[in-house]
Order: sequence, then C-alpha cells, then structure tokens
Amino acid sequence: MMIRATPHAVLLAGGCGLELLSNLHLRAEVLQRISVFAYGPVTRCAPACAHLLTVIGDADWISCLGHGSATVRVPAGHLDYLQCTELLTLVQRFVAEVEVALP
Repeated sequence: MMIRATPHAVLLAGGCGLELLSNLHLRAEVLQRISVFAYGPVTRCAPACAHLLTVIGDADWISCLGHGSATVRVPAGHLDYLQCTELLTLVQRFVAEVEVALP
C-alpha cells in the first residue's frame, strides 16, 4: 500500500471517500499517518486519523443526512464543492496546519 511508503499522507475525500477510507479498516498506526480533508462527506463514522477536517455545504442535504456535523460550512450543494472558491483556501490552510503539527 502506498500509504505505508510515506511518513504522512494528506487525503482529499469527497462524497463517500471518508466512508471508503473507514471501510479499509486500517491499523491505528497507519491511520495516525493520515490526515483527511473531507468535503461533502457521506459516512456512517469517520476513521480515527491524525487530523480530520469536514466541510459541508449549506445546501448539501445529502451530507447533512449522511454525516450530520461539520468542522466548517461553505456555500455549496453536494456537487458544487469544487466550484466553491472558499474550498481551495480551506485546503491550503489545512495542509499548512498539518505540516506544522508534524514532528
């Protein structure tokens, strides 16, 4: 697995990406080397990764039903995240915060 070959990975997970990651059932030591920026997450539960930021759109009823809570809310619907100009800024800030937190 490529994740094992890197000291730390930042994953961008849209829609059901967070659920797919959860269902890999990765060991705790692997999850601690993964940070996830999840936008529009549709998941039953989030994996215990090193860092997790969830972004839900104000008009995204699918994520509100499939995830419930969010770290940040943006003006977007379920299929509009990549058109939301605020999302790029949030991703850049998340990556910078992860870099600072790494040993």
